[in-house]
Amino acid sequence: MHAQTLTRLVKRPVKDTYGRFFGHVIGFSLDSSGQMKGVGVELGSGSFKEFPTERVILDGESIILLPEWREQVEKLKKNTIVAQKRSEVLDDLRSEGEVPQYVYEELKAKYGAEITELRSSFDSITSILKTRVKELESTRMDVERFLGGLKVQFRAKEIDEETYKAASESTVEMMTRDEQERSEILFTLTWLTGTAKLGDSQDGAQGTEVVAESGAKEDAPTAIGEPAESTKGSISPDSSGGSPTRETSGSNNNQPLESISGN
Repeated sequence: MHAQTLTRLVKRPVKDTYGRFFGHVIGFSLDSSGQMKGVGVELGSGSFKEFPTERVILDGESIILLPEWREQVEKLKKNTIVAQKRSEVLDDLRSEGEVPQYVYEELKAKYGAEITELRSSFDSITSILKTRVKELESTRMDVERFLGGLKVQFRAKEIDEETYKAASESTVEMMTRDEQERSEILFTLTWLTGTAKLGDSQDGAQGTEVVAESGAKEDAPTAIGEPAESTKGSISPDSSGGSPTRETSGSNNNQPLESISGN
């Protein structure tokens, strides 16, 4: 997108893929051809951060920011497919007598080094995602405590129903957005731990362990790197002051990528 086109986006609000407010655009950095390479954002706290174009989606007049973990997973996903395909093709070429043995050995060593690097990436990203799940769990507990206090005030007639309903709906909306991200992360962890069975770097029980710790039973999002549907894992407020109810729908049609082969 050219600089002139970007001008109208200055001061526009920036949200993430879950609808959470991040800040406002204050400008853009451009490459030598005048194309956008980064977006400068004034965060809600008053601080500044520049985000690369890989994390930015321009949707009409809206600017949407991809979570950093999702960008990393998509990049790893792409590299995994390439490494797997190259290894398979090289084996086929050798069996067909299309490459000399020394060429095969050199390329096999090269691809082996790439696979070793991917193993390290799987471990690193898995750790990042587990940390993010814990952050979301902690936030949910804080919000649930706050919502509990609202219910007490409403039942005690300290606040009227209109005030309680507005406050509880806003609180539940926040919980729903966090729940969508948590659902995506848990599904991604299942893919990571399943695909990362490349040898001895991980055991397959880690993904199950994370799901069990978080108590997640929601459907997975339709695809890695896409926002979860708003109806999945949604939480509805109870205007009577009771506990909010969780509504889930949809099915999981995702299939994890095959493991990288080092044949």
